Amino acid sequence: MKLLIVNNLTVELPELDKALANYSYDMIDSSEINKSGFKKYDKIILSGGHIFNVLYPNKTFQNEAKIIMEFKKPLLGICLGFQLICKIYGAHVEQLKEYEYGLLKINKVQEDIMLQGMPNSFYVFESHHNSVKSVGKKLIPLAVSKQGIEIVRHVSKPIWGTQFHPEHFGKKSIGRKLINNFIDFGK
Repeated sequence: MKLLIVNNLTVELPELDKALANYSYDMIDSSEINKSGFKKYDKIILSGGHIFNVLYPNKTFQNEAKIIMEFKKPLLGICLGFQLICKIYGAHVEQLKEYEYGLLKINKVQEDIMLQGMPNSFYVFESHHNSVKSVGKKLIPLAVSKQGIEIVRHVSKPIWGTQFHPEHFGKKSIGRKLINNFIDFGK
């Protein structure tokens, strides 16, 4: 399996590296996407990012949007990657009044292969200042919290997104299981 990580300059990179310790992968910065030949990969993960904000449109996300629209294989967006997926497919992304940081309880609202083996309620690690309250016709909410939608799936493509950081494996977080479900999808 050829896995690509698109790094949106996330501060969570060490955690993501630990989460993927059992897998080999290539990593590129989001600014290098057009040079990467992303279609040669079997799966792509779009990382979070602390510098960029999807609420302020600019050319920063042009190439990443191309991946989201054109990649036909499994894709997972984390935090900023999730917000990009949501924005591209018509969801409403808004800024929270306060920065969300720490463990947050979320609840499944729809069964999905990505949530296989997980309880109906579980804790995840949050670190973001945007939220998705509603999705368009192209996305299905899979889990929600008091802040909004936490996990989505595209209606017909193998695209998922998590508002939270599954690369954090605290004692209460289910992140490892979610990442393994993504990596194992389609094997």
